[in-house]
Order: sequence, then C-alpha cells, then structure tokens
Amino acid sequence: MTLLALLLSLGTLSGLATAHPQTVLDPDDSDGVLDIVGARLGHETYTITETHGTTPDRHPTKVRLKLITYETWPDSVISSDSGSYVRFDINMDRDADVERCVIITYEPEEGEFTALAAKFCRDDGVVMHVRTFDGRPKRPDEHSIKVSLAKRFVAPGPDSVSWRAVTVQADCMNGPAPACYDETQWKRHRF
Repeated sequence: MTLLALLLSLGTLSGLATAHPQTVLDPDDSDGVLDIVGARLGHETYTITETHGTTPDRHPTKVRLKLITYETWPDSVISSDSGSYVRFDINMDRDADVERCVIITYEPEEGEFTALAAKFCRDDGVVMHVRTFDGRPKRPDEHSIKVSLAKRFVAPGPDSVSWRAVTVQADCMNGPAPACYDETQWKRHRF
C-alpha cells in the first residue's frame, strides 16, 4: 500500500457518518512496524426515542478512534503478553495529566482484540480504574486498527478534549534494545 493510499484510508472511520473528525499525521520517525502514519478521532451523535413517552430522548455519542501505521503488522505484534500495545490518550483539562486512555491489545487465547478504557494513564504503563467495554477493536487492513466506544468512557464531561495516539512495540529490534515507541502530536477535538 502506498503512502497516499494510507493517508486516504484515514478519511473513513467506518460506514457511518462521523462528525467533525480530527486527523493528526506523524512522520516516519520510529523503528519497528508500529510507526504511526496518522490517527483520527471523530464522534457520532444519535437519538433514541421511547415510544411510550416515559423516557425523554437521549443523544448518546459514539467516539471513533483509528490508527494507521507505515508498515503492515500481524495481530500478534500487540499481543497482551508481549508488552506491546496501541493507546489513545485523552486529556480533558489541558494540564499535564492524561485523565483517560484506551489501550488496545490482542488476546491470543481468544483470537480477538481487547480494548480497555482507563483513568489516570501514564507513559510507564501504570493505569488506574480500568474497565472494559463492549466495543471490539477491528482491523480494516494490515496497516490499521479502529475502535468505537461510548463517549462516557473517553470524556464523560467536557465539550472538548486533547488527544494523541501512542504505540509501544516491545523487543522490536535485535539485541538489548529498548522498546520502539511512537506518538503523535496532541490534537484538540470538540464534541
């Protein structure tokens, strides 16, 4: 897949319309197969109406996240027992702390991806208040992964957040080398 095709694939998060998508591009600047080309965050709001009139209309919001890499990679690269993962960091109040993050790994025993929404995430991998959710990450192709989840897991209160994508690939080089790490720049998103 050419770089142009990879960049164009950032334009679609799913078959559903996504409002105000925010895309951030990243240079070819990291070793390993999880070097990020770009990432995207978008949201979709929909209405649920109760026909009996006992519950008012609700307008839940789905947040859609997508990450694309320069190189192809097998699912096992982000295996939960390897120490490698894809992560989306969410900062809700413009300070230095990451209040929420979504961590995506592959579970080889189940043969599927798992996404965890966590509070108080740090670059050293320490997270608190982890919860799982029903949205299963999917791989549209061998360069990308995407996940959709309820806004309450990502940003329960604010009208806007800052976000970035991070990849960590443990043991990505031969010999006693550190893990390969890549991150995008922070980007602001309004809901």
